[in-house]
Amino acid sequence: MTSPPKPINVVCPNCGLKYQDWWRPSVNLQLDNFDEEYLDQCRSAVCPCCNFKVYFENLIVDKEGNFLVGMAGDVQMSLSSSVQNEVDRLIGDLDYPRLYRSYEWKNDTYKNGFPDLFRLEQEISQAAKQNTLDKTHLMKIAEWGGLPNKKRISCKRPINIELYTNGLPARWLAKEPEKAISILQEQIRGFGPTYYSKILHFAVPMVFGALDSRLVSVFGKGVPSKQRYSLLNLKVTRSGGRGSISTAKTGWPTEFGAWTVILNYIAQTLNHERIRCPHPDEYKLLKLRPNGIWFPADVETALFSYTWQLPPREGPPEIPFSERTLTGDKSVLLKKYGLGHLDDHR
Repeated sequence: MTSPPKPINVVCPNCGLKYQDWWRPSVNLQLDNFDEEYLDQCRSAVCPCCNFKVYFENLIVDKEGNFLVGMAGDVQMSLSSSVQNEVDRLIGDLDYPRLYRSYEWKNDTYKNGFPDLFRLEQEISQAAKQNTLDKTHLMKIAEWGGLPNKKRISCKRPINIELYTNGLPARWLAKEPEKAISILQEQIRGFGPTYYSKILHFAVPMVFGALDSRLVSVFGKGVPSKQRYSLLNLKVTRSGGRGSISTAKTGWPTEFGAWTVILNYIAQTLNHERIRCPHPDEYKLLKLRPNGIWFPADVETALFSYTWQLPPREGPPEIPFSERTLTGDKSVLLKKYGLGHLDDHR
């Protein structure tokens, strides 16, 4: 028999909102001729705040009777206890709204509304939803990030990767985020780990954030003078005067999956604690973000800002706070305070 609809309370895994919805524990199609759209409604819910859709395959009911569901249905949000402790420490240590507002790269400042970040996310996420990602989009990301040797960039046209289903992030991204990197690597030439992750940052900000050499220097291994939190089994190597994420004998791209879990966990925690993300007005007006809700891409933006403001433990003097607020010329500060060992392109 088909069970009657049952009211439930759902805790959104993306923004932390608790809301009411319904579900049918069982459906008998021999008795009821429901169409596919209604069947989907029977086993899913959409958050009224951030429009994040969840499925009920694996339901966990907490002590208060709330239904807890994983991101996009069945994500494996698992971290080792040591990494979990480090992430919890990272959440408690930093002022994420301040760091988000202090982000700066070229034309992108909070005061200006992050115009390039905004434009790239608009264009690339729309192309991802339409399955039309191609070299044009890669070149725009490369130009924004300052990638050298852009003539080497090539790819299949369009890039064959399903990042969205019916306008929402594809469910497989939550289960295998590192697989998205592998698919891109097979089809794109002239990019490295950092720029593969940037594609995903702009294409699916609800799930992904970028991972560059500056972030790995602080959150990875192999650079004791820079490391502050041991989160990733990755390290930075030097090549042609620039830092890059090493893929030799490391956990790449598996560790990108771990990074995705970490960013999602931080975003969910900030949202659950009602620590609002101060998005520029343009993001809210054009509905790139629900008001105040952190996406993983926003968390990564704040963490990148943190790595810029953080001086090495040894060696060069600490950058004065007035200059660490990202109000000066980055190239001058890099030379002045001896931070040229870090990646000088975004």
